[in-house]
Amino acid sequence: MASPQIGLPVRLFIVDSKSTFDSLGEEDRKFYFPQDDKGIMETFINAKIIQRSEELWEDEEGCLSIPNLFYKVKRNWAITIEYYNRNFEKQIRTFSGTTARMIQHEYDHTEGILYLDYLKPLTKKLLEGKLKKIARGQIKTRYPMKFV
Repeated sequence: MASPQIGLPVRLFIVDSKSTFDSLGEEDRKFYFPQDDKGIMETFINAKIIQRSEELWEDEEGCLSIPNLFYKVKRNWAITIEYYNRNFEKQIRTFSGTTARMIQHEYDHTEGILYLDYLKPLTKKLLEGKLKKIARGQIKTRYPMKFV
């Protein structure tokens, strides 16, 4: 299938909330996922969030790029996003709960934003030492990392 003109530069991210859903027990699923959501495995190409719910949800986040740090971040409970999927088909879909949180986290990366950017200045200041250790590679992770 030929891809349509989706413009340059192309920005993409992949979200797998299905694995998270599958790993949770029944009670946690009810808390983190709306009743009709069993998670997704989706590719988002040139995504644009076009609507955000007023309802915010604070939960702990981490990031593979900043290992071993987890902090509470407020995000919109639901979002509507326009994007192209892996088949270059235009989509406009609404997501909520954990799936929406994961999408917003990955979308932020394409906008040059890390979850740490949402933290209060004092919290960021207190993290400086840990962040310097991460930057120097003085950490242990369960996955390979390259420090340049």
